[in-house]
Amino acid sequence: MLIMGKLTVVPIHHNQELLEDCVLLINSEWPRSFSARMWSLQASKDTLPTSLVLIEKDEPQNAKPTVLAHAKLSVIPSDQEAVFIESNCSKQQY
Repeated sequence: MLIMGKLTVVPIHHNQELLEDCVLLINSEWPRSFSARMWSLQASKDTLPTSLVLIEKDEPQNAKPTVLAHAKLSVIPSDQEAVFIESNCSKQQY
């Protein structure tokens, strides 16, 4: 987890409550069925593929974070030391 002030990068599979907001963000850039996008995000795990989400935590601390950006990291079969970054998007105001 990377923390910069109110901004934090978290893996989506450890933050299931952010799945729907993440689907909406990605679909705002690349429309796809909600269920297909959800299935793709639910495939995230500690090893690749993993989906990372940039969130902003507002006060109070128990408030739901705002999803600002997403990136999916996938394995490149021909190069085990590299990753492919896909579905990289952010909210338009950012």
